[in-house]
Amino acid sequence: MSCVACVNEFPELNRLVEQNKPYKDDIVFISFAFDSKERLKSFLSEKKLDYLVIPDAEDFISDALHVDTYPTHILFDKKGKVVTYVNDVHDLIPALEKLKNKVN
Repeated sequence: MSCVACVNEFPELNRLVEQNKPYKDDIVFISFAFDSKERLKSFLSEKKLDYLVIPDAEDFISDALHVDTYPTHILFDKKGKVVTYVNDVHDLIPALEKLKNKVN
């Protein structure tokens, strides 16, 4: 909620989710947030994000994912292996296309 650059990407991320609906069985869009469920519910009622949002994930973000720069987008393959980290939605799009091409 407090990451302005993250929130600014919401419209483009929502378009990306829409464009990838045909792959809904293969691609899951998830956002991990520092914020509580209650605060997120209120915030997301005003700022639409078509991702599944996981609240209270600060420890997971830093300890398990080792993320300290925001926004960060992580692509995982079907086995849960990290394929790539990118920090901009414009870098996410070609990385996602490359991953989809490997699957098809």
